[in-house]
Amino acid sequence: GASDATERLVPLTQFELATRLSYLIWASGPDDALLDAAERGELHVAWQPIVSVANGRDVGAEALARWTHPVLGAVRPDEFVAIAERVGVIGTLGNWVLEQACQYIARWRAIAGDDFVGFVNISTRQLADARFDDEVLDRVHRAGLPPHALGLEVTETAAMDDLQRAIATLDA
Repeated sequence: GASDATERLVPLTQFELATRLSYLIWASGPDDALLDAAERGELHVAWQPIVSVANGRDVGAEALARWTHPVLGAVRPDEFVAIAERVGVIGTLGNWVLEQACQYIARWRAIAGDDFVGFVNISTRQLADARFDDEVLDRVHRAGLPPHALGLEVTETAAMDDLQRAIATLDA
């Protein structure tokens, strides 16, 4: 009876418990968790410095989106970007990163000088959006940046999905 069930209970290590809890949360709706992550303060932008080989000075930085879930901890970018693409919020996520990046770039240029350039990764869906070039310019201008202070990085895969559209958007 009841004693048999009790005897079969095996204590879980903290790691096993965290792993099972993580799986339950992830399996029950990472899409929903990501949708409100920015509003809950779980998203942030990390920066990868770009250093000049010629003189060793920082000449720029690349903005990298990061998500720290309150239970799961750090969620790998390849996981949450795939979720954002699947549920159709990659544009929202990308625009949030772009907004944050422009604000940081403006502050860094005030300290590091006008040669400092910030780079942001963009997705295929952002490139396909006819309003994307206007959204980029709007954020650049609101931050008080000249357009050349922001670089956009497109993966080869993203650019090749719709090469002509990518070229037209980047030329704009």
